[in-house]
Amino acid sequence: MANNFFNAVKPNISAEASAPTTIYTPSAIKAIAIELDAANKSTAGVTITVSIEDNSANVSKGAVTLTAATGTFADTGHGLVVGDRVIFAATTMPDFKTGALPPSGETALSATRIYYVQSVSADGNSFFIAETRGAGSAQLFNNAGNSITYIKKAIADVVRDAPIPVGGALKVIAGQKLVLEASDKLYAHCSSANNVDVVASVLAEVS
Repeated sequence: MANNFFNAVKPNISAEASAPTTIYTPSAIKAIAIELDAANKSTAGVTITVSIEDNSANVSKGAVTLTAATGTFADTGHGLVVGDRVIFAATTMPDFKTGALPPSGETALSATRIYYVQSVSADGNSFFIAETRGAGSAQLFNNAGNSITYIKKAIADVVRDAPIPVGGALKVIAGQKLVLEASDKLYAHCSSANNVDVVASVLAEVS
């Protein structure tokens, strides 16, 4: 099979950790990220986080029950730890507590946003969420929604909050290689919206 090299170019990447920019995802077979460069376009220093999602290791956790007033998601033996990332689906998504919206300003739980596990109960039978890593308080809700399910996302950081100086660039991947299986995702987000561009050089269709 002939080598298939190309660039995945993503200007103006997201500043939201719960809604990172997808840099690249192989559609069918393996790919290798051989370089990833990030450029700072702003007039101040910024940081960047680059993450990889192992799609084959994602775990569908099934149904969960929400107690809206306390933000408690009950699921016996969920196995989550603080900092794990989860996504939700529901017939009806619950609304966030009036007057206490998350940083994104969204009014309801989103099926497309990746949430962080903010804390877990001592007995391991419930957990709480937030939009940001290390949030001091969990998200509260006005109602419990309907038929909520969730998936534990297998996401690991390649670099986290790595600094990029004014007018500078950062080689996040250079020399080493990062293998991406089918449907894996390479994400990035930064500390200042629309002020960082990312270019990934990829060898696609690797057998």
